Amino acid sequence: MTAVAVVVRLWVRAVFLNAVVMCIASIPEQNVFAIAVLFTVLVGGFILTCPLIPAIWGLLAVFAKLPYHTTDKLIWLLCMLIAITAAYYMVFALVFLPLKELAPLVPLICGTSIAVVAAAFWTKSSIIQLNNYHYEQHLV
Repeated sequence: MTAVAVVVRLWVRAVFLNAVVMCIASIPEQNVFAIAVLFTVLVGGFILTCPLIPAIWGLLAVFAKLPYHTTDKLIWLLCMLIAITAAYYMVFALVFLPLKELAPLVPLICGTSIAVVAAAFWTKSSIIQLNNYHYEQHLV
């Protein structure tokens, strides 16, 4: 398993789960049109979060080099992914929204944090394989 494959897998799963969370959250207001929200968030998520791929790749490189147990490293990775996601949303919002309209971002950031955690646990076996591969390379 290469680092690029793990990064892309983690990113795609996080965007997909975020779209599902946003679709479920919009069901009370949108009814049947929540499906449109799903596809809009999915396409928009892929387009808008492409710049996060190098950041995730860098985090996985640091993850592989940390001298801790795999579980501790996974928790560190989760915290960093959530922090990067929240910071990305905040920077994006500060550029495009006035300060008074930042309150609606709280459910978005919480939903995305849930999606990132679920995607990380969904990709956990690939992340651990990458960690084991990196560990074995440094034993030789």
